[in-house]
Amino acid sequence: MRKELINTIDRFPEYRTKIHDLYLKDEDFRSLCEDYFLCGEQLKKVKNINLSDKLLQIECQQVCLELEAELIKFLRSHA
Repeated sequence: MRKELINTIDRFPEYRTKIHDLYLKDEDFRSLCEDYFLCGEQLKKVKNINLSDKLLQIECQQVCLELEAELIKFLRSHA
């Protein structure tokens, strides 16, 4: 299974089946999962940056939250 699919299922286990189905069938959802995974990976990297770059950490965290909100909206609209 792809990392971005596993990542999304781990974050939203209550939607496991729906996530899997949408990932296989919907290119937009697949892309959203990929973006969410990559954002999480980037957030891990910037958290290791010194405190003077705290703004970068906050911005990255905000993007991840926005992607997460999009995922929730997508899952609820396809329930």
